Amino acid sequence: MNSSLRHLSFVLVYLDDILIFFKTNSEHEEYLNQVLQILKDNHLHAKTSECLCLQDCTAFLAHILAPNGVRPSPYKIEAIKTWPTPKYVEALQPSLDPRTIPTLGLAQNQLIPEPMLRLHDPDLPTLVKPVS
Repeated sequence: MNSSLRHLSFVLVYLDDILIFFKTNSEHEEYLNQVLQILKDNHLHAKTSECLCLQDCTAFLAHILAPNGVRPSPYKIEAIKTWPTPKYVEALQPSLDPRTIPTLGLAQNQLIPEPMLRLHDPDLPTLVKPVS
């Protein structure tokens, strides 16, 4: 599906999701007809029960897409706020791996790991108990 719709600048495809970006209702109708025709030509189908049209904002990949910008989903923010306190230093190690930062929904410059890095210093007191 991605390869069929790749040339359309107003479409974003991720797995089985298709987002169509538009400014006016008439533009949306035109773009929707183009996308549906391409799907038909390639023997692909859209499940009408899962289609939402003329939406001002939508949830997509744990973010809210709206006319005023993109923001993280409130569910993800709540999940981060309610993360349990780690009981062992080793529980923090995946958070310190730069490759996991994008999966946390954070930009690299938003994560300040210095307090967590200090946990690895045996000379500093810590509330986190090491694994024995």
